Amino acid sequence: MLSHSEEETVKIAKEVGKKLQNGDIVALFGELGAGKTVFVKGICKVFGITRRVKSPSFTVIREYIPNKTHNSDRLPNKIYHIDLYRINDPSSILIQEVYERLGERNGICLIEWADRIEDLLPEDVVKIHMKIIDDKTREINVNSFP
Repeated sequence: MLSHSEEETVKIAKEVGKKLQNGDIVALFGELGAGKTVFVKGICKVFGITRRVKSPSFTVIREYIPNKTHNSDRLPNKIYHIDLYRINDPSSILIQEVYERLGERNGICLIEWADRIEDLLPEDVVKIHMKIIDDKTREINVNSFP
């Protein structure tokens, strides 16, 4: 599908987010500027997260606690926003922390730059590929949904 603005990308992400539940892993693929962080913001909105959502490029993992008063029948325990942009070595200590989060299945994991660990992702991961078409247009493909 095509998105012609950040608002449209958020709307698409909200539709995906409505299908997510505790234990789901979402792998986001796409070049720099494709809209991966905007997509994460849209998913977080579904769960009433009002805190500023920004890419955790330097910290690798940010945790968000869903709003318990938010109207959702599948409210996750936590949302883990993982950004692997700065990770070049899949055996690094930071990657070990990411694997722990993936193995716990104690929330929803949203992984930017998932191509860095694609071979290590579980089979039931939701894969979202984003491609820049022009300055405002993005192609968004949800390749699999368990």
